[in-house]
Amino acid sequence: MDPGTIVAVIQVASKVLSLISKYYSDVKDAKADIEHLINQITVYRDILQNVERLIERAGSTRLPAASVMAIKQSHDDIKSLEERLAPSKRKKAISRLGRTALTWPFSREKFREYVTKIEKYIACLNLALNSDQTSVVLKIDESQELSKLSVAEGAAFDSYHRQNEPRCIPDTRVDILDRLHEWSQLDDRCIFWLNGMAGTGKSTIARTIAANLDGTGSLGANFFFSRGVGDLGHAGRFVTTLAHQLANKVPLLRPYMCEAITNNPRICYQDLRKQWKELIIQPLLNSASQYPPLTFVIDALDECDDEANIKLILQLFVESHEFSSISLGMIVTSRPETPIRLGFRDMSEIIHEDLILHDVPRDIIEHDIFIFLKYEFAQIGKRHNLEHWPDKKEIDHIVRASECLFIYAATVCRFIRQPSVLPPEELLNAIIQNSDARGYSAGATAKLDEIYVQILRCSLKQEGSVQDGQRFRYVVGSVVVLSDILSVATLSSLLGLSRRQVEAAISPLHSLLNVPDDPYSPIRLLHPSFRDFLLDKDRCKDDRFQVDRGDANKCLASACLQLLVKTLKENICELKAPIATVNDLQSHVIDSHMPKDIQYACQYWVDHLEQATREQRVEVGLCDSGQIDNFFHVHLLHWLEVLGLIRNVSEGVKMLVKLELMLQNGDCPSLLATVYDAKRFLLSNRTVLEDAPLQLYTSALLFSPEKSLTRTHYYDESSNSIRMYPHPEATWGPCLQTLEGRATSVAFSRDGLLASGSYDSTIRLWDPATGSLLCTLEGHSSYIGALAFSLYGNLASGSSDTTVCLWDPSTGSLLSTLRGHSDTVQAVAFSADGKLASGSYDKTLRIWDPTTGSLLSVFEGHSSSVSCLAFLIDGMLASGSYDRTVRLWDPATGSLLSTLEGHSASVTSIASMPDGLVSAGKDGTVRFWDTEKGVLLNLFRIDDDIGRGSCCLACSPEGTLAVALVKSLRLYNLSDGVFEALENNSCQTVTSELSSDSENAARASNEQAVHLYDQNQEKIRSLDGHTGEIEAIAFSSDGLQLVSCDTNGMIRLWVPHEGADESKSAVSDQVSLVAFSPNGKQLASSSMDSTVQLWDPVKGSLLRRLKGYSKPIRNIVFSSNCQQLASTSEDGTVRLWNSASGEVQAILKAELSFWAIILFSPDCAQLATWDNNDLQLWDTTTGEQRAKLKDFDPDAIAFSPNNNQLVGASADRYDYKCSYYKLSLWDCASGRPIKTCKDGFRGESRHKYLSLAIKYSPDGKLLASASDEETTLWDPIKLQKLHVFDTEGVEELSFSNDGSRLCTNRGVIRLSSASTCDASEQSIQRVWSLDEGWLLLNGENVLWIHPNYRPLWRGKGWARSRDRLALVHSSGRIFYLHFRSSILSIQPRVIATIDITSL
Repeated sequence: MDPGTIVAVIQVASKVLSLISKYYSDVKDAKADIEHLINQITVYRDILQNVERLIERAGSTRLPAASVMAIKQSHDDIKSLEERLAPSKRKKAISRLGRTALTWPFSREKFREYVTKIEKYIACLNLALNSDQTSVVLKIDESQELSKLSVAEGAAFDSYHRQNEPRCIPDTRVDILDRLHEWSQLDDRCIFWLNGMAGTGKSTIARTIAANLDGTGSLGANFFFSRGVGDLGHAGRFVTTLAHQLANKVPLLRPYMCEAITNNPRICYQDLRKQWKELIIQPLLNSASQYPPLTFVIDALDECDDEANIKLILQLFVESHEFSSISLGMIVTSRPETPIRLGFRDMSEIIHEDLILHDVPRDIIEHDIFIFLKYEFAQIGKRHNLEHWPDKKEIDHIVRASECLFIYAATVCRFIRQPSVLPPEELLNAIIQNSDARGYSAGATAKLDEIYVQILRCSLKQEGSVQDGQRFRYVVGSVVVLSDILSVATLSSLLGLSRRQVEAAISPLHSLLNVPDDPYSPIRLLHPSFRDFLLDKDRCKDDRFQVDRGDANKCLASACLQLLVKTLKENICELKAPIATVNDLQSHVIDSHMPKDIQYACQYWVDHLEQATREQRVEVGLCDSGQIDNFFHVHLLHWLEVLGLIRNVSEGVKMLVKLELMLQNGDCPSLLATVYDAKRFLLSNRTVLEDAPLQLYTSALLFSPEKSLTRTHYYDESSNSIRMYPHPEATWGPCLQTLEGRATSVAFSRDGLLASGSYDSTIRLWDPATGSLLCTLEGHSSYIGALAFSLYGNLASGSSDTTVCLWDPSTGSLLSTLRGHSDTVQAVAFSADGKLASGSYDKTLRIWDPTTGSLLSVFEGHSSSVSCLAFLIDGMLASGSYDRTVRLWDPATGSLLSTLEGHSASVTSIASMPDGLVSAGKDGTVRFWDTEKGVLLNLFRIDDDIGRGSCCLACSPEGTLAVALVKSLRLYNLSDGVFEALENNSCQTVTSELSSDSENAARASNEQAVHLYDQNQEKIRSLDGHTGEIEAIAFSSDGLQLVSCDTNGMIRLWVPHEGADESKSAVSDQVSLVAFSPNGKQLASSSMDSTVQLWDPVKGSLLRRLKGYSKPIRNIVFSSNCQQLASTSEDGTVRLWNSASGEVQAILKAELSFWAIILFSPDCAQLATWDNNDLQLWDTTTGEQRAKLKDFDPDAIAFSPNNNQLVGASADRYDYKCSYYKLSLWDCASGRPIKTCKDGFRGESRHKYLSLAIKYSPDGKLLASASDEETTLWDPIKLQKLHVFDTEGVEELSFSNDGSRLCTNRGVIRLSSASTCDASEQSIQRVWSLDEGWLLLNGENVLWIHPNYRPLWRGKGWARSRDRLALVHSSGRIFYLHFRSSILSIQPRVIATIDITSL
């Protein structure tokens, strides 16, 4: 239904209520009727408003036809009511009679007629809103929402591709099926594990029980894993597939699943635990007891390719059992592989039940196989008109030969059943005659191997075209080593063969392969044991059939590369714009431009190469100037583009790492350098490749180091629409990649897992090798203050929610929540024996047993917050506190051993030493203690001129101490007893960390750099790149990687020993803010040395340096005529400079603070400065104060075009929320207020942060203002609202030169008719903005900005002219982006249109 109809009814109803209220006081004899009518219309309006809100939130709705008609009819009836109540006509009649009071215009009958109609409409809508869940009104289009779930095709037992797969025939597997059925009826069931060796019939039983459960309505969902079969070989779509099936099986769950998808559109790409919780558990909890007991059937779990995911899946199943209101059981089948056996061993026997198929008595299995063979042979006999065939003796022979393997019997039947020139009797006799033969293989698979050899030999005899062993090994060998299943059509295209050639090779093997009649349906192995047989030379001893794994993979790798060379190209999907995102692409667009063979080749060519031998790799071209070298020089970006489009970037990183490892022998230095550069290129640009792959050709190349091999080879400046100069980086530095995770703390596990704690109360686990987010841990309710991994791999987190959480990172499960602290937990640490200590602002320490989650002891004694703690080498626990003491505790008994006193201010850090303890405090001292005697051994006092602040310490086992002081990092060698300073610079040290090998120390400072030092007290390098103060750093356990996070939430991964050392430029060159002159011919910047620089932005050359300030500069702005420059400083002054000569024209004693506002008037004769509630106007010629506007508190100001008036916009804030904003108009000459207007925000006061912008139109007839959620046009004289536009995130406003457009950072608002607007396209002002990494021009994405190149300060760290931008690099250097006409001519996004002549 059109939402506009509902809005129209609401508006009419509101008018009627307003009219009725006027009658209430005048009409005495109808008050009861009036009140009743008011109540009914109010109820109806409220219902309609509720409907409107639901429509707005849901996006699409389905109202019953009766409700739609009722709403439309109600509009006419209420409109009629309005006309009857309107006093305009009645006033004339009443005035002629000399009466002023209103009279009630309805008779009793007419009044009841209106009330009855409104009551009917209310009842109709209430009926719709309260209808049964199966026909929910105002719901999301469920099928459309559920279609967003990624489904693994062929996962279900009844899918098209599995329609010919067998199920248990009658009278077989009776006991097993009965036991499974009985278990499925139990109330407290959880997991039934059916396990057995290959060929024991697990999948057949799984399909049968799934079909039986489906018939009774108790099958919730099912997933049949299959190794090497695309999405069936991994868990990537496991949960979403189950959720999609569950939604179809239990319709009442659909609204809850749709809600989860709507609230989290990226749920399909997040970790399995989050998917399981939001798509399975939460919908089941919301619908508890409203659905029958459900069972999931999971087959061949051992064929999931990731052991960690197998363990996680089992863990998720166990956790589901914890919800008593959920009646959900799991039947799992698998081989008894080690990861699964261990997973079930760790479970309680109450949770799971086992059945081992190969332990079932032999006579029972042989009976079932006999029944199976008798049934199958009877079907074959009917087809061939064979009576009494075969006899019992022949069937018994096959039963004995099967050795209790159902796969043997099934293979025999398929072989005899397939089309053949030989009759079934002869085929069976051949099998029987050869079944006693030996020499093929020994062991448990001997009988199975025999039947495979017999079938292959018979097949070759019948088909002379396949007697060529080479053809067999090329085609069938490829089928068995493929990483994903392919159809005949796809395989032939990949191998460079015709379909007939492929069909000729595989058609005789129908008893071993599932070869569909449809050439576009995938070929499948009927059983994985056939693959094992062909690849094992000890089992397959016929040379014609042996498949050499290395040779088969070599052929596939070569075929993949040849296909890619022929097909890959830039913009392979023919997207219309380079900023197109993957989320905007439909799957059919990708599939139509990139068929399955291309996608397969892109994903797996490296995997096949890896499985070949070294010599075979060289044959493929893994050498300098070989096929792979040429591929990287021509198709690298094309290949990466495809990986981005198919959402497989992480695998791309892994493939490049594999190539690097293959090249480590040093024989191919050129190719190795190319692959290394490609890896750095991909890691650096991973984020944009996953979002907008075509940005590879612009952004990724543009922001890569100037000497990057990838950039050098692919970047053509002459043809690129964007040019960058000068390039801040020459080569790859030590920063591998940047992760955006809002981090507050970081920690590495011993096995290399990275954890980061966040402000949003979550913990993120990362794979530092690829940068991929593995999972998000949710359990805390406030920010994470501390993280620590145990030696055994578990993770502890402390939070400001006063709890400590213990996690199993391998599964993402919350093991326990430790409660007891009453304030923020700021420190956690594990002891060598696995005990956990936590320190809190509640002045206590607590020792926990992580295994049981039990509290072992509480240490009380500190009189202020516990700030730090550490386990000492001898097992004691040390704690530092704001009470200025360090206390030593016995973790076993909880007793206080000693109190170390001496610090005169808070203790901020402690570290264990081989012979004691070292502590640091805000008193500016570092103290060395003998912990056995409790006495001070040594003390070092920080020089007074350095200042005092927090210090952090780290000590290696060998006794090298890293001390991060206020403004320096120092190393202390305990054996020498000498405390030596590494550096005493002007930056404040925040934190330090020492690598485990004691060879490197790292210091993080508030100058946004990490500094590395070696044991010889020599500085190794500075690691630049952070845009905020560094909060935490940590080395990996091998010391090869370093992670750091800053106050902007950026997480950076470094390899300290890799990349060129491009340290920061001198302090005097550290640019902090920039501003363009209006004509774009000059750029002004300020530096840390308190000077202003003027630059030629075209050449990038420095024109002059303006000196005079003694403290840092905080603001710079040009006059509109470009002749003057104004700057403010922390010294409280404003200086006016001649921009041509650089001379100071005036010094204004404005006494401004950090956040001061300065603005030139349009005629450049006045300068407005604001701070501390007073705004001052200055004469720019004389420097004298013209006026002072008192009690003026604006967030944004603007001069009128005639320079006579000044308007300010401000927001009044209460409890960090904005309740209304205020416009104030002032006279510039007198400094007096002219008019003030306060306007409330629509809706609730939910603006925690508010951006205000305000602009006059060129003719001064309009005034525009913007807040977070709306943009408003005003009458600038009356300060009256003309129109309000619903906009979000508008921070900048600019009118076009002719006033026909209002240009914003979100797009353009048209202010005149289309014909007028079209004639003035060239007058549009260019409004540049940054939003979540994207550079936008008038609301349209133009370029993704690499994190290293984003401005240090969003408002002042970059400047815009008409055709170029100046940005401050993370190193503190300026670089420029120059845009050619192809970018500048991009049509702006129109966000609203209004004809201002109608206002």
